[in-house]
Formats: sequence, structure tokens, C-alpha cells
Amino acid sequence: MLGQRMVILNSFDAAEEILDKKSAIYSDRPYLPVCGGIMNCDRFLAFQSYGTPWREMRRLFAQTVGTHKGLMELTGHLEDLVCDFLLRVASDPPSLTRHVQR
Repeated sequence: MLGQRMVILNSFDAAEEILDKKSAIYSDRPYLPVCGGIMNCDRFLAFQSYGTPWREMRRLFAQTVGTHKGLMELTGHLEDLVCDFLLRVASDPPSLTRHVQR
């Protein structure tokens, strides 16, 4: 917690107001310059800021992979993609960056 700003709430009413009723205003992920700016990962669900695009992506993610059954249905497709990736890297190792970006 060193170096982090802290807000100390000394009443239940203040805590409820900020943490429960207005949580959408104060809840967000920190901006990570390496992931967001340099690696361009800010479009992924785990690095997106809370808001309408995040809620929409979270809803789609839950519909697709939200259950164990849904994840198992994708496993074959994911394995095929991994095999394709490995074949591309094996056939053209100097272009690894391009393969990873794809």
C-alpha cells in the first residue's frame, strides 16, 4: 500500500455510499502503460476500463465461455489454432513477432 492513495471512511453510511451505491464511478482497473500502450493489450477484457464496452465484452464472454461446457466446446478449436501457430513459427522463426500478433 506504500505510495498508494488511501481514503479512510469512519462511518457506515459513508462506506455504503461510496462502496455500494456509487461503485460504478469508483470501480476501475489501473492503467498499465506496458500492457495498454506498448503491447496494445488494452483491447482485451482483462485490461479494459470499466464502462459500456467492458460490460458488452463481459456479456459476450460469459455467453461463450461462461460455463465449463462452453469452454470444452471451444477446446478443439483452440488446439487447432495452437497447432497452426506452432507450424507457422517452425516454418518461419524470424517472423515470430508477426505470428504472435496474428
